[in-house]
Amino acid sequence: ALLKAQQKYSPALEVVTSRLSLIDKTMASIRMDSFRRNTFSLFEADYYRQLDRELFDSFFKGLSSGIRLPDDFFKQRALDIALQFISLSIIFFLLVYRKKQSKALAEEWTFLFHRPLAGAIFITWSAMATWGNPFENVPLLWRLLMFVIMIIAGIRLLDSLYPQRLVRRIIRFIAVIFVVTQALQVFGLPTPLMQLYQALLCATVLTSCWRLIHSCRRKEEKPWFGIYVGGIVAVVGLTTSALGFATLTTNLIVATLSSFIVIVLLKMVLHLASGGIQAFMSSAWVKERHFIQTLGVEEATNKLQFLMRIVVLVNAGLYFLVV
Repeated sequence: ALLKAQQKYSPALEVVTSRLSLIDKTMASIRMDSFRRNTFSLFEADYYRQLDRELFDSFFKGLSSGIRLPDDFFKQRALDIALQFISLSIIFFLLVYRKKQSKALAEEWTFLFHRPLAGAIFITWSAMATWGNPFENVPLLWRLLMFVIMIIAGIRLLDSLYPQRLVRRIIRFIAVIFVVTQALQVFGLPTPLMQLYQALLCATVLTSCWRLIHSCRRKEEKPWFGIYVGGIVAVVGLTTSALGFATLTTNLIVATLSSFIVIVLLKMVLHLASGGIQAFMSSAWVKERHFIQTLGVEEATNKLQFLMRIVVLVNAGLYFLVV
């Protein structure tokens, strides 16, 4: 029976293997395309000849069709939207209720109670992302709307985590750049216009980093390491964009912004998880366990938090490998 099954499925296996090999070669070619010049440089006259009326007309025509949702969208996604709204409402009222209590469950969760709506949005969509991608198989406009709401909620929460005014301004600035860049990609901004936007963006970031470094030095403060990273990325991005390496510039900007957003949100996730473990270990049921009494509540809490950090950081590391 096994031999017959092998004879039956061997041809299909050969087809699949050949197609996987073709996919690998195609992906390798696409990656190499990122390092090839694929458009005119900003110093060539041919670049400016592209900026004609036809280019803008095609963009606005595609934009008008891209911002419309399918006619039956809400009918098809009614259950998903209802579940999200119900989950968000429940978590919101729980956070409001806990805010009125004299003692918080965990000190690390205090920032959630200060921003209950933002906290409810962040927890709801983070939980959805754990079980699957909430932005998958949805229209681009709806995905962008959800993404913007998630970013705004994250910024509201981060205001409570980062008391430094300069850090909060930098986070907001980067979040706005991220949203605008994603929106332009979603709406299909033509390559010449995207190239010009990238050049102006990198020039603005470079100028801002330069001013921040000088401001910190005047105040005899050590500049934040991320400011130097942003300045280096801006120099490279401005150079590649000006020379016509538009795809490389796009990948560089998106990867840098995505990495920064993940690093910022990583602190929030670690903060929440640490508070959750602290609240769990402080419950009477856990304290009565023989294993906890033998090891000690404080020691068990430290070990569990250490394990949690490993799990979270490994998952973040896998994401960075993809980026």
